[in-house]
Amino acid sequence: MRKPLLLFLVIAFLILIADGLIIHGENVGVDSSHVSGTSSTYLSSWSPLPLDGYTLFAPMQSNITYLIDNSGEIIHTWESDYIPALGAYLLPGNGSIIRTEKQPWGSNPTFEAGGGAGGIVQIIDWNWTVIWNFEYSSSQHLSHHDVEVLPNGNVLVIAWEYKTGEAAIAAGRNPALLLDGELWPDHIIEVEPAGVFGGNIVWEWHVWDHLIQDYDPTKDNYGIVANHPELIDLNFEVGRSKADWNHINSIDYNEELDQILLCVHGFNEVWVIDHSTTTEEAASHTGGNSGKGGDILYRWGNPQTYRAGDPSDQKFFAQHDATWIQPDYPGAGNILVFNNGLNRPEGAYSSVDEIIPPLIDNGTYFLSPGFAYGPEEATWIYTAAEPTDFYSQSISGAQRLSNGNTLICDGGGTFFEVTSEKETVWEYVNPFPEQWSNNVFKVRRYSRDFPGLLNLIRPNDVAIANITILNSTVIQGQEATMEISVENHGYYTESFDVTIYASTTQIGQVPITNLEQGEIHLLSFAWNTSGFTAGNHTITVEADVVTNETDTSDNLLVDGIIEVRALHDLAVVNIATKRTIVGQNYSVVINATIRNQGIYTETFNVTLYTNTTITETLSNITLPNGNRTTITFTWNTENQTKGNYALRIYAHPVSGETDTENNSLLTWILVTLAGDVDGNRAVNIFDIVMIAGAYGTEEGNPNYNPCYDINGDKQIDIFDVVAAARNYGESW
Repeated sequence: MRKPLLLFLVIAFLILIADGLIIHGENVGVDSSHVSGTSSTYLSSWSPLPLDGYTLFAPMQSNITYLIDNSGEIIHTWESDYIPALGAYLLPGNGSIIRTEKQPWGSNPTFEAGGGAGGIVQIIDWNWTVIWNFEYSSSQHLSHHDVEVLPNGNVLVIAWEYKTGEAAIAAGRNPALLLDGELWPDHIIEVEPAGVFGGNIVWEWHVWDHLIQDYDPTKDNYGIVANHPELIDLNFEVGRSKADWNHINSIDYNEELDQILLCVHGFNEVWVIDHSTTTEEAASHTGGNSGKGGDILYRWGNPQTYRAGDPSDQKFFAQHDATWIQPDYPGAGNILVFNNGLNRPEGAYSSVDEIIPPLIDNGTYFLSPGFAYGPEEATWIYTAAEPTDFYSQSISGAQRLSNGNTLICDGGGTFFEVTSEKETVWEYVNPFPEQWSNNVFKVRRYSRDFPGLLNLIRPNDVAIANITILNSTVIQGQEATMEISVENHGYYTESFDVTIYASTTQIGQVPITNLEQGEIHLLSFAWNTSGFTAGNHTITVEADVVTNETDTSDNLLVDGIIEVRALHDLAVVNIATKRTIVGQNYSVVINATIRNQGIYTETFNVTLYTNTTITETLSNITLPNGNRTTITFTWNTENQTKGNYALRIYAHPVSGETDTENNSLLTWILVTLAGDVDGNRAVNIFDIVMIAGAYGTEEGNPNYNPCYDINGDKQIDIFDVVAAARNYGESW
C-alpha cells in the first residue's frame, strides 16, 4: 500500500509544477504594497545637530502663536483675537511676543483685499494679556505684513497709503498702468508705544517722496531713470499693474549702520534706506549719516527697475523675508533672502540666497555709474538637490542661525534647518490649525538662553551633555577614564549628584555643587575595573532630577563602550545551525564561533554535547588574542530517538581563565520524521505543499529553506519530495 501512495504523491507533485500552479518567487493573490500613514508632525534629526532652541511660528489661519522645541513639543502658546497679518516675533526679557494682526473683514474696505492686510500691531505677554495694541487703519492707510522692533523699543511698521488715480497721474503715472484706478504706495512709520492703546509716530519714510518717471515731461520728477538708481520709477511694473504696487513684505534693521532693509516683492528686489534721518530729511534727498536723505542707498535683485540690466540680470523672483545676518554669526552683515522663484526662467523652484552687499566704510554702497549694484552673484545659495523638488511660490522665509545653519520656512507649512553644506538636520511639518490649512509666513528660532525664556520655560534644568571615553580598552583591574560634560540649562544655580554606570552596575557617584546658570562642568572620572567580568560595558551617566525640573530627557546619557579584557578569556559567542528541524537518520551541521578575549594566544579544546552526551571533541585549536574562529561539527542523527535535543558547544577553560560563564552556548534541534518540515511530529499534505513551494531553489535563494532540504545537499529537489513521501501519513 505504501508504494502506490508514494508514487501518487510524486506524480501529483510533478503535475503541480507542470501546470504552473506553484509559482516560485511570487505571492499569488496577495497585495504586497503598503500605505504609509502621514503624520501631522514629522521630526527628524541627523548629525551634525540642529541649533538647540525654540521655534516660533504663527499659522496664517489660526489666532494662536506656537513655540516648539526641537522635538516638536509645544513649549508655549499665545492666543489672540485675530489671525496674523503676518509677522510674529519673540521679545527679549519677559516672554512676550509682537504680532501683526488682521482686522476683521469689513473694518477697512479700502485696503482689506490686499495681501498681508493688517491694521493692528499687538504685544501679548506670556499669559496672553495684550499689553500694547496699536491700530493703524483708516481710509488713507493700513499697516500690513511685518514689523521690526528697534533697540529703543520703538516699532517700525510697513503700511500702504492711498493715492487716487488722479493723484497718481499728477505724479507722472502712466494712466495705462492704473488698472485698479488707484495706487497704494508703501511707507514706513516708527511708532513709540504709549500706554496699552496707542503710540506716537516719531519717524516716517514714504516711497512717494522718492519717485522718478520718464513718461510725463511736465512733472517735476521727470528724469532719466537710469541716471537715478537712488529713486523709484513710478511706472515700473511686473506683470499686471495692481494698486498694491510695491508690496513690501518684510522689514529689518541694522543697528550698527542705522539702516533699514526692505523686501520689495513688487519690484523683485531689496532696498536699503537710511534711518538716521529726521522725518523731514527722510522725505528729501539730503541729510542723515549717508547724506542722501530718504533715497535708496542700495538695491539688489532686479536691475531692470533702474534700467541697469535686462531680464537675464534678474536674480530675485517674488522674494520674501530679507534680513541682515546678525553680528558674530557666520556671514555677519550679509543679506539673506528667501527667493520664491515665481516665474523664474530656469523653472519653478525656490532658493535661499545670501549676498554680500558692496558696503563702503562710511555706510554707503559702491556703484559704478551706468552699472548695476553688486555683487554679480550670491555667495551662497540653497536649493534642493533637484531644484524643482523645492518650490513655494508665495510667503516663506529664512533665518541664519548662530551655528551657521539656516532655518527655512516653506510657506506651505514645512520648516527645516540646513547646514552650510546644504545637509538637512531638522524638519517639522506644521499641523495647525489643520493639515490642509497650515500655511506659515515665516518662522524664527530662539536659543535656549534667549533673554527671558529660561525663567519661564525651564527655570530648573540640568543635563548630561557629553561623555568622552579616554581609554576604551582596559585589562581587568586597570582604570578606565572618562570625561563627562555636565551643564545647567536652567535659570537657577543647582546642586545635585551625577551617577555613573557600567552596563547596569553603579560604578560611581559624584556631587556637583553650585552649578550656575549656563555653566558647563567637565567631570573627570576613573573606573577601577577590578572584579568586573571581561567584555563590553556600556557607560551610562545620570544627573539627579533637581527640584521643579520638568525636562528630564537630557538628564541621562548612554554614550560609549569600554571593553574590559581578561588576561586569559575564551568565549563562545555564537552557535548556528542551518536547520532547526532534521529528519531522523540525516545529519545537521553546527557552526560555533569562539573568540579569544584575553591578551595571549591560546590553545584549547572544544566539545559538542548532545544533551549531556559528548558527541565530538576538537583538540589543540590555536587562536591569537583579539581574534575569533568558527569551528564546524557534523552530528549524524542515525540511531537517535526522535525528540528535542540541546546541542551545547563548550570551550574548555585555559590555564589562568577565571571568567568561564561565557565558555559554553547551546541551541536546540528537533529530530523528527524525515519530511516533517514544520515540526508538528507528523508528515502530511502541509509538509508536501511547503516543500513544493520551495522546489527548485538552492542555498542562497531567498525562498530556499534549509528545513525543507531533507537530505542536506543544499538544494530542494525530487529527492527531498521522495524522502517526505516515504513517511507520508506517519506521526509520532
